[in-house]
Amino acid sequence: MKEKAKAKAATLRSHTEVVELRNTLSKNIVELRQSQQVYMPGVQPLLEDDENSGELKLWLPSELSQDDRAAWCLEGIPDLEFRFRYAQANDSLAEIRRLRRMVQGLLDQKSKHPSQSQRYSTRSEGVFSSFRARTNRAIKRYRHARCAMLTLDPSAIVAAQRI
Repeated sequence: MKEKAKAKAATLRSHTEVVELRNTLSKNIVELRQSQQVYMPGVQPLLEDDENSGELKLWLPSELSQDDRAAWCLEGIPDLEFRFRYAQANDSLAEIRRLRRMVQGLLDQKSKHPSQSQRYSTRSEGVFSSFRARTNRAIKRYRHARCAMLTLDPSAIVAAQRI
């Protein structure tokens, strides 16, 4: 009976955490929309269309055409997003490197201490799959940041690669 009560409490706790995260996200999106009305006044019709359709899109400068960016964004906003994306790409690459080093260390340990038990092999495979999933998320984040940087200023990426 106690196990059921513990499981129910854990489920309720996790449900509460999800609700709190959703509320925080909603609050952050409302704040972003208010800032966009000031710094990107031309995006207002797109935001209204999103509210009517029920779709949620952030409408950052990288998601706009170059002409729309020039017309709708205050000067310096696309550069600000470029700097953010550059930092995001750098952080993602650092995360990918760190995860690969950790996986290599685990592989080295596994080869030094081979296990003949299926239980340990299954457990280690679960650890490796979680590292693969984390690496794939970091790769996806890097690719998204790089694509946004290419959209915002392709010449700056070429200059940054020379450094």
